[in-house]
Amino acid sequence: MGISGGASESTAIANQLCSESIQGIRTVRAFNIEPQIMGLYETLISEGQSAKKKAFTAAIGTGSSNLLMFSLYWLAFFYGGWLIK
Repeated sequence: MGISGGASESTAIANQLCSESIQGIRTVRAFNIEPQIMGLYETLISEGQSAKKKAFTAAIGTGSSNLLMFSLYWLAFFYGGWLIK
């Protein structure tokens, strides 16, 4: 699954929580559990945000390693061309 699997799962659970609490709004209001529902929803959404940060960090690492690899290719071809000249 990787990084996005956890984010998708937590977002799906957050959407389900939101949908069920809206459908049962009378029950939520009767037991006065709005703060608990909001806290749980914010926790689930923040898990998705941390997955986004992990994905961004992985993308920066992959991009910099590709930059290094292609820079070395360029250097090797440049040096080979200089040797032929």
